[in-house]
Amino acid sequence: MGPACYNLAMKILSALLLAAIVFAPAASAQGPESIRDLGTAGFGVSTVLPQGGFKAQQYVSVSGYLTLRGSAYVYNGSTYVSISLSGSGNFSGSGVQTGYVTINQHESFFLPQGQNHAFQNVRVSANVPLYRNGRYAGTVTLSGYVPVSGFKSGDWLHLSGSGSLSGSAFIPDESAASTPRDDMTASGIPLPRPPINLPRPPPPLPRRGAVEECKETCSAQFSADSAACKDSFPGDSQEDKEKRSYCYQSAMSVYSRCLRGCEGD
Repeated sequence: MGPACYNLAMKILSALLLAAIVFAPAASAQGPESIRDLGTAGFGVSTVLPQGGFKAQQYVSVSGYLTLRGSAYVYNGSTYVSISLSGSGNFSGSGVQTGYVTINQHESFFLPQGQNHAFQNVRVSANVPLYRNGRYAGTVTLSGYVPVSGFKSGDWLHLSGSGSLSGSAFIPDESAASTPRDDMTASGIPLPRPPINLPRPPPPLPRRGAVEECKETCSAQFSADSAACKDSFPGDSQEDKEKRSYCYQSAMSVYSRCLRGCEGD
């Protein structure tokens, strides 16, 4: 390359560098205006900047009582019982309710030969819908224990009992309206907004209340079993007295196990 060509190439390179230095700040200063001017090219601000809102959530808890009943055929000589229990209840709280829902539960347990009285602490868990002001609001999982007991009548075992169920869930909060991102500056830039803080769930209920409710259920069932013993063997003969005494002992044993179950033993 000759001296003339070299000098020409250096002049062109210097001119390009000078143009880049001069026009770079001006181009960068057109950032917001360029976004706004996209509308003239067929693009709206909503196309460039995301739109939408945030939906707040409400923490709700419901509770109520469920009564389960069922019968099972006990084969002669069998010590294994399989029974289907069914019941319904209405669970409500925090401005929502489930309405009357039917809950089915299948339970299997050991029943010694010759024993006519049975007790079982049934663990219940069911997913049911929630309604607010007559409108569907979500679902909640109800759980709890339902103690059931009863006597054999011939080859059939009849069980029944009541217990409390409860559950909690997050559902959409209708009182908090969604906030779309429509506050813009003159140049089409969204204004910042404070963050939305979701409500925290309340502290759990004290355990003592649940234990006391469980003990009350055990006491009510014991009273019913004692009355059933008296009605089943009302005579004054020695045989009826012995059967009635054995029935009372069985009811007391079931009552003791029920109380231990309430305390988690």
